[in-house]
Amino acid sequence: MDVERLTIEEFGAGPFMLLEHEPGVRSVLAGNPDYWEEGKPYLYEIVFLLVPEAATRSTMLTSGVADVAHRLAVQSAPAIAAHPDTSVLGAPGAWLGITMRGDTPPFDNKLVRQAMQAAADRESIVQAATLGMGVVGYDHPLAPTDPYFATQYAPPAYDPELAMSLLEQAGYPDGIDITLHTADVSPGHVEMAVAFAESAAASGIRVDVQRGPADTYWGGVWFVEPLSTVSWTPRGLDGVMSEVYDSASAMNVQQYFNPVLDDQIVKARGQNLQGQKDTYVEIQRILVDDVPIVITAFRPAMIGVQNHVRGVAAHPLDILILRDAWLDK
Repeated sequence: MDVERLTIEEFGAGPFMLLEHEPGVRSVLAGNPDYWEEGKPYLYEIVFLLVPEAATRSTMLTSGVADVAHRLAVQSAPAIAAHPDTSVLGAPGAWLGITMRGDTPPFDNKLVRQAMQAAADRESIVQAATLGMGVVGYDHPLAPTDPYFATQYAPPAYDPELAMSLLEQAGYPDGIDITLHTADVSPGHVEMAVAFAESAAASGIRVDVQRGPADTYWGGVWFVEPLSTVSWTPRGLDGVMSEVYDSASAMNVQQYFNPVLDDQIVKARGQNLQGQKDTYVEIQRILVDDVPIVITAFRPAMIGVQNHVRGVAAHPLDILILRDAWLDK
C-alpha cells in the first residue's frame, strides 16, 4: 500500500465505513460487511447531523427527527425523561472548569487565582450546570469517587470576604473587571459561567460573561482569551496530568509552568500503587494551592434516546458507541 492511497482512501477495521462527510453539516456511515465480529453491526446506515445547540438536539429527539441525542444537556433531561417516547441514559462524566491564563494579567498573580477560587460558590454552580446531578470539583481533575482523591486538600468554601482580602493583597482593593468567554460547546459551560459570575459579584469580581458561537470556540477562543470555560472528559491520571498540566504540553492552555509538578507527573509513572497514590496526593496539593484552573464541578455524561433504540449506553468519555445498536421497530 503506497502513501498516496493512505491520503485519499479510507482504511479501517471498525464496524462502520464512511460514505459521506460534509464538514460542519453531516456524516453518513454504512455498516462494514467485512467487520471482524460476525453478525455486527446491526445497523445498515447511520447519519450524524452536527447540531451544536444542545436544546435543538433535544427537540429533534422528542419530535422524532432524531433517534439519539448525544451530549445531552442536563437542563433537557427532565423533559426527555418525562416524554412517553424517549429516555435518558447516564454515566459519570466530564469536569467543568474555568481556564485562567497564567501569562496574562491579572491571572499571572497567584493571589488573584486564589481569589477566583474562593469566589466560586460550587454548590450553586453544580445546581445550575448539572441540575444537582453532578458533584463539586476541587480544582484538580480527580473526582471525589476516585480512589486517589485526597480529602485533606480542598479549596476554601465559598468565601467572598476571603476573596476580597486576596484581591486587596494582590493590589486590587477595588476589585477587578474580567471577561469570561464561553459557548454551548458541551453541556454546562454557559450555565457554569453565569453561576460563577453571580457568585463572584459579592467578592468584587465583576464578571462580563461573553457567549460566543460554538463552532469557533475551541480554536479561536479557548486557546486565545485570558479567561474561558473548559470541560475535559475522564481519562487516566497520567494522561490528564501530562496533557493538561505538563509544562511541555501543547494543551497547557492556561500557560501554567511548574517544574516541581512536572517532576511529580514523571515520578508517578514508575511507582507502585501506594507510591503512586502518595505522589498524586501531592499533585492535588499543588493544584489546589496554585489554582491554574478553577475546576468547579463534575457533570454526568448523558444521551437521550428514542425508546425503540437498543444496544446503546452513555459512556464516561462522552463518546457514542453504536457497534451493538439496533432499532426495535
